[in-house]
Amino acid sequence: MKKSLLLIIFLFLFVTPAMAGVGDPAAPFTKNTLEHGQFNLDDHAGKVIYMFFVGYN
Repeated sequence: MKKSLLLIIFLFLFVTPAMAGVGDPAAPFTKNTLEHGQFNLDDHAGKVIYMFFVGYN
């Protein structure tokens, strides 16, 4: 119980402030696409972007 409470406090104090909220600008990044191209967020400034991230090995 005590470890769970400490984890919740840690997440609230250190992880939550680093996360972007609704309306906050996203940090710029570039990622590879499934079609072997690159997606650069700066190329889509001012547009609504829906991103779906999938983890794979």
